[in-house]
Amino acid sequence: MHAARAHRLRKQLLTLIDESPLKDRRISMLACGSPDTIRNFRRGASPRADTVEKLCRVLGMEVRLERRGEYDAAIAKNGQPLTRFHTTAALQLRSWSCWNRDGALSGPQPPGSAPAPEDCGDPHAFYARLPPGRLEPAGIDAEDVCLVSPCAALRPDTRGWFRKRNGSETAGWIAAMDTGGFTIAGWTAGKGNGTPTPVHERLSRDEIGDRGAITAMYEALPAPGASLGPKAPWEPGPAATLWRIATLENNTRLAGLLEEIEQNEARIRKFGDLIQGWIASRAISPREGVIIVTALDHRIRQVLRRMESENTASPPPARHDRDCDHR
Repeated sequence: MHAARAHRLRKQLLTLIDESPLKDRRISMLACGSPDTIRNFRRGASPRADTVEKLCRVLGMEVRLERRGEYDAAIAKNGQPLTRFHTTAALQLRSWSCWNRDGALSGPQPPGSAPAPEDCGDPHAFYARLPPGRLEPAGIDAEDVCLVSPCAALRPDTRGWFRKRNGSETAGWIAAMDTGGFTIAGWTAGKGNGTPTPVHERLSRDEIGDRGAITAMYEALPAPGASLGPKAPWEPGPAATLWRIATLENNTRLAGLLEEIEQNEARIRKFGDLIQGWIASRAISPREGVIIVTALDHRIRQVLRRMESENTASPPPARHDRDCDHR
C-alpha cells in the first residue's frame, strides 16, 4: 500500500478508536485477541486489511472497498492540484522531537533535505516536520511535510512558523493578528479520549526574529521528479471559532457555554467507562455495547439537528474585519 494512503487509513481508524467509549486495550482484545494492536498503530504501524475489518466490526463500522481506478478518480476530483518536484534543486528538511509546555519546538534533529517544488519562488523556503499532538486539530499530523515560506504573507486563520529573537521557535494557528503582533494557538492533549484543549500565546512584532507561512503540506516525503498532491486547505472549525470568540474577545457568556460543553463531554466519557465496565463484567455483550453507543449518538444528533433547524431562520452574526499582514 502507498505510504500516504496507509497513513491516511491509519489516521481514520485511530479517529474512530478515539471516539469509541471503549479503551484501546479492550478494543484490541475484542478484535484481535492481542492487547497491543492499537498501541502499535499509534506508534506508526500500518493496519492490515483483515485487522481493519475486525476492528471496524467491534467499532460498529462497515468497511467499503473501491477499485483502484475509482479511488484515484475520487482523489483527482476532490484533491488539490499536483505539485511537481525538481530532480536536482532541494530544500532543507527540519524536524524536532517534541513541544515544550510553553509551545516552543524542542529537540531539533539533524537536518535533511528533500526535492523543492518546481513552482517554489522563495529562496528561503524549507520543509518542516512538526512533532505530534499540538497541531493535529489544525490539520498537521506527525508524518506531514510542511512547506514553510518566509517570503509569503501571514494571514489570520492560516498556520505559520515563528522564530523569536532569543532563538526559540514555535508554529501554530494564527488565531488573530494586528499591527502589534500575532496570537498563535495550538492544542494540549486531552485526557483519555477527551477533546484537545486550545492554548494560545501572544507574540509581539518586536520579539519576532523571523517568520513564515505554511503554504502547503504533503503526507509523504517528496521524491525527485515526482508529482504529489498537497493536503486540502485547512480552516478553523466551529469549536475553534467559539474558543476564539470566548477567549480572545472576552465573551464571558460563550466561555461559560464552552465550560458546560466540556462538563457534558466528561459525563459522556464517564458513561462510556460504565459501558466498558458492563462489557468487562459480561453484563452486556460487546455488540450490545455498540448498540447502546449508536443509540446515544443518534439521540445527540437528533437534538443538534433540531437546534440547527430552529436557528436556521436567525441572521448570521456580524463579522468584524481583522487587520492582515501584507509583508
